[in-house]
Amino acid sequence: MTDLKLYGYKQYFDELSNIYLNKKLPNKIIFSGRKGIGKCYFVNHFINFIFSINEEYSYDSNNNLIIQKNKSFNLVKNNSHPNFYKIKKEDGKKNIDISQIRNLYDFVNRSSFNNKLKIVLIEDIEKLSINSSNALLKLIEEPNKNVQYFLIHDISKHVIDTIKSRCINYNLILDNNYKKSIIDHYFGQNMYDNLPNDLKNHFLTPGDIISLINLIISLKLDIENFDIETFLNHLIKENIYQNKQVSINSIKILIEMLFSSRYKDSKNENLLKASRYFNKKFSEVMNFNLDLEIFFLELKSKIINAK
Repeated sequence: MTDLKLYGYKQYFDELSNIYLNKKLPNKIIFSGRKGIGKCYFVNHFINFIFSINEEYSYDSNNNLIIQKNKSFNLVKNNSHPNFYKIKKEDGKKNIDISQIRNLYDFVNRSSFNNKLKIVLIEDIEKLSINSSNALLKLIEEPNKNVQYFLIHDISKHVIDTIKSRCINYNLILDNNYKKSIIDHYFGQNMYDNLPNDLKNHFLTPGDIISLINLIISLKLDIENFDIETFLNHLIKENIYQNKQVSINSIKILIEMLFSSRYKDSKNENLLKASRYFNKKFSEVMNFNLDLEIFFLELKSKIINAK
């Protein structure tokens, strides 16, 4: 789903739109940045800008606003635009499968509707398997002036160098000043000002915060008296960390905040060692698809419940 209003990226957007209007836009771009900062929103707005230029209810560049009545917006939203193709990891799969890339070949090789630009959007390219990465590499190496590739990358995850070297990398950074606008807009009320400071942490992206707020609300916990240790205990006890809607990255940040708070209070050097240990272990769990349950049970026994 694409939010109609884009916050915090006007300078980036104006720069890219000018490059496009001057017919100098590279046809393979990787949009990199932290997870949860709105990379997909940004790219979907730019796609609407391109598709709607000569249409009724075209993109409002002054306010970075998609007009809901626009035909291309609704076609893209319903995945029925003849010149648009999107790939993302399917539910229940660990990676973007090679069959998804092979299905893309037909779209790339057939004629475009009205001889206009075709756009391929691939979300979370760090989730490409080795085989699907190689298949995509062969595809983007083929000269095709009428196909535009937009690839979205969580900068904390690895993407094979051969794909990165074939594309222009565009690094997106969201100013923290826009967190309030994004979160208040998402919930339709003044939510951000009433959040506890732990949820306003600099390292939590708007996506992280929204994920945590929704989780806290669903668990019927008191958001104004949010406590990291109580929250993590509840998360582990009920196996909630396995919920697909929960941002694992935000949980990792909360764990780091717990260590930081404990160390600040006690100045115990062992906490620094434990923090490094669990950080390394967490990275191994994520990189090698190890058992999250074992990780959280160890965390609970050694740290959260430690007296």
